Amino acid sequence: MLLGIIGIILFISSFIYLAFHFIKKQKDKERNIPFKVFLSLLASGFVLILLGVSFSGESNTAQLEEQELKIEELTIENENLKQENLTLTEEVENLQSEKTRVEQELASKNSEFQTLNEKASNHASEVDDLHNKIAELMTTIAQKEKEISTLNANAEEQAVTTSKDVTSSASESDVYYKNCTVARDAGAAPVRTGDPGYASHLDRDGDGVGCE
Repeated sequence: MLLGIIGIILFISSFIYLAFHFIKKQKDKERNIPFKVFLSLLASGFVLILLGVSFSGESNTAQLEEQELKIEELTIENENLKQENLTLTEEVENLQSEKTRVEQELASKNSEFQTLNEKASNHASEVDDLHNKIAELMTTIAQKEKEISTLNANAEEQAVTTSKDVTSSASESDVYYKNCTVARDAGAAPVRTGDPGYASHLDRDGDGVGCE
């Protein structure tokens, strides 16, 4: 690039040099124009321009190749990014599916938990009812035991009374009067039906009164 600029400067300078000497020659007809210097400057400038263009072309070619390499690298990187994007998109979709599944499972577990809580509440209510029934049964049992104790006490009293009555009846049934004389001597005459010692041999007429 620098050689091209120098060549252009020399090329322009050669024409300026030629114009300068041409003007001088107009004033001095005998003055010779130094074409060798002009041609040297012109040729040097032209050669430098060609070299500058050549080097510039090579530099541009190298830059183009470098740009092409960069473009190719960017293309490959873009493809890799696209592939990574697809992979990440699939992962995101999988995560969304997993999230949906977990949310559904969580909702199901919450429903089961609520059902279990309701069952637990029902069981607790049933247990309370059973405890109440047990308490009522215990109260009833206590009352029945009290009644049984009372009945047992009454039965014992009745048994004692019955035993006394039986003993008394037995003792009364053991009374025997051989005749009315004995009954009168014992102070039992007259002897009526149901009295201790009453017997048919004491009641001759059968009117229920003996030893009249």
